Amino acid sequence: MATQEWFQRQAWPQVSEKIDGYAIQSEELLKSIIGDIANILKVTKIAPQKITIYTADSLKAKAYHFVLDKIMSGQTNMGIIMKDLIANKETEEIKKNPDFVQRTIKDILSESTDLRKIKLEILDFDEKKLIASELSGLIRADFNVEMQVFSESDPAKYDPKNKSKTARPFKPAILIE
Repeated sequence: MATQEWFQRQAWPQVSEKIDGYAIQSEELLKSIIGDIANILKVTKIAPQKITIYTADSLKAKAYHFVLDKIMSGQTNMGIIMKDLIANKETEEIKKNPDFVQRTIKDILSESTDLRKIKLEILDFDEKKLIASELSGLIRADFNVEMQVFSESDPAKYDPKNKSKTARPFKPAILIE
């Protein structure tokens, strides 16, 4: 009886407002990749033998975060963002790839503000490691094929169709053979 009374007098547990941004980012990325693979297979109607995923290089990751920061502070003008990227020593090389900047702006603007905030807070998100560790088993189970993961800048990567150059942060390139 005393135990029951004790439980009755206890306050409800408090809900933590702490959000695990890494977990949210991870889940969004993995869902996106699986959806992209399913869409590719639906459109091409091929029976996959092998799936290769390419993550963006560190320059693109730095440029992505720079663009994300600009957008979160209210700047969405491509010309101004590009000029600022070129003026920054860490991202000036992105001038060779203006299409990447345009697509990145579009990618970021298509996401919720909450997801943008989460991505802005986590600068050391290792897409290649996450995909290699978490997606391999899912790909094998869902599509019955093996998967390889390479960074766009990996000199030993398997890339017969030069797909890796189209990789963007949170939008890896996918080759299905």
